[in-house]
Amino acid sequence: MVLLDESVLKKLAHDLGNDTLKHLLGTFITETEACLNHIETLQSQKNWSELSREGHSLKSTAGSFGLVSLQDKAHLMEEACRKFDVGSACQGMDDLSDLGRESLQRLRRWMQMHCS
Repeated sequence: MVLLDESVLKKLAHDLGNDTLKHLLGTFITETEACLNHIETLQSQKNWSELSREGHSLKSTAGSFGLVSLQDKAHLMEEACRKFDVGSACQGMDDLSDLGRESLQRLRRWMQMHCS
């Protein structure tokens, strides 16, 4: 399982510069942590349509920053919620939370090594 496609971040660093990338990554990490917490709340409320939208948003942003596994898992959750496949959606959300936090930690480490 590939958590982070570093080539995406290297391309962004080249195109934007390290300072801008560091700022964008910081914002992305903060917003993604909030998104993961919101997903947990929506799961407890069984709000499948909003969960599908959150999954779509997370899928897009995770891919933009090279978090490949998180992007794939968010896509699966989005589709399961869209289809009201409750069993798959619940399992996907449990996995998504753990994977999301692990992915963000990996991104933080990359940022410390390359954007300091």
